[in-house]
Amino acid sequence: MAFIFGVKKLMEDVGRAFTVLLPEDNTFHTQLSMYEYGVRTHDLVLQENVLQYLSWNCEFLINSPLWSTISFPMMDALLQRSDLIVKDEALLLEALERWIQDNGDEISSDQQVSLLNHIRFVLIPVDKLFEIQVSSKVLRQNHEKLYLTGLLRGFQFNALPFSKIRNQKDNMSSEYLPRIYTGDEWSVSINDTTVDYQYHHYYRYGQNNRFQTFSTPAHPSALYREQMVQWQAQVFFSAQECSNYGISCTSFPVARFYGYGNQNMYTSTIRYSNRLILTCKNENNIFHVQDFKNNIAVVSNNSSMDLPNPCPNDYSFRFVVRPEYI
Repeated sequence: MAFIFGVKKLMEDVGRAFTVLLPEDNTFHTQLSMYEYGVRTHDLVLQENVLQYLSWNCEFLINSPLWSTISFPMMDALLQRSDLIVKDEALLLEALERWIQDNGDEISSDQQVSLLNHIRFVLIPVDKLFEIQVSSKVLRQNHEKLYLTGLLRGFQFNALPFSKIRNQKDNMSSEYLPRIYTGDEWSVSINDTTVDYQYHHYYRYGQNNRFQTFSTPAHPSALYREQMVQWQAQVFFSAQECSNYGISCTSFPVARFYGYGNQNMYTSTIRYSNRLILTCKNENNIFHVQDFKNNIAVVSNNSSMDLPNPCPNDYSFRFVVRPEYI
């Protein structure tokens, strides 16, 4: 009614109210309806908020029955985003192919080309580039030249120094920017959000259950596959915990994520734009994503988050490494 009668202030209030509801439906029916409402009412803020939520929860959306019902405009908008969270780019390509198969003749050849152009072939792991040469059906058959061009760019990216590629490009497009890839090779989770101190010989220690170390390649390119960087991920829930590790905290929880060892070897060629993801454990619902400032991410309280926390006592932290060439 606000749209019908042109009551702009009420429309804005409705849009903000809708945004707050986004994390409450993990079936995605509500979010898709909100997006279509935003399109009809020309509410660009609501559209952006819904797209951001769907980007964060893209892998859950891919595995839902509603994946095949997404409209072409929404799919086109989603595939252009760098805040899209999936295991890897190959999964996104496979999901796109399935979506095209499910929608049949409703998706024109030009629309297929537009969507295929959004796939970042250069960021598909080289072993999966080799596999998809034979596994792809519809997209390769319908657009073989474009598909093979994408594969060639992917293999070049894995075989050549980035400086050589960059010097031959007038403008470096978004295809070289990583999305948020959560495959086990690039991320680690801390699932315990409780403070559980243990006592031993007159002193107490804690949070080993909120301390993780792991290694990743320095970069997804095959040139760096064997060059490993070590990472430490920590979550703190008190000033004392922070103090024990030499940092000062005034708000909680606090996530700390830093590389050590040989990470400094790559500072002239690789930048790490890492992300912290908060996810409901039992509902597969990502409701918060943020970057790290000086290796620290102070998690906002519920009132200041972009989206409310739908599982305040049952969520996990995922730390994601995002290497990109500079």
